[in-house]
Amino acid sequence: MPNNSAVFFPPRNPPTTGHFVLFGNCSALTRPNAAPTVMRGAQRGPRPVEPATMTTEGVHPPLALRPRHAAKALSISPRHLWQLTKDGRIPCVRVGAGKRQTVLYPVAELQAWLTRQVAAGKGGGA
Repeated sequence: MPNNSAVFFPPRNPPTTGHFVLFGNCSALTRPNAAPTVMRGAQRGPRPVEPATMTTEGVHPPLALRPRHAAKALSISPRHLWQLTKDGRIPCVRVGAGKRQTVLYPVAELQAWLTRQVAAGKGGGA
């Protein structure tokens, strides 16, 4: 004996207002009894695409890094960087005064410091 019981599931979100109206290349969601509108740009067709060129002219590397970026550049945690800064073991420049004081890490000095650390590690380990 076949099973003739069918289950009907109503749509989850039945449309309550508005409907889709198709006009050539575009579709617009409009309210019932509203005048249909057509996008003006759809009638002109596609625009030609020009090849993209990437230039590095006028782009200069930063002179100094903020703590978060310096820690990322050195592959250490910001907390470890702050401890090295507090102990005076890493070169930094303090700019400003009071609450607006910030700590910057000059890129050239960080590179020199890192080179010295590598040299000390090779000389001390041998």
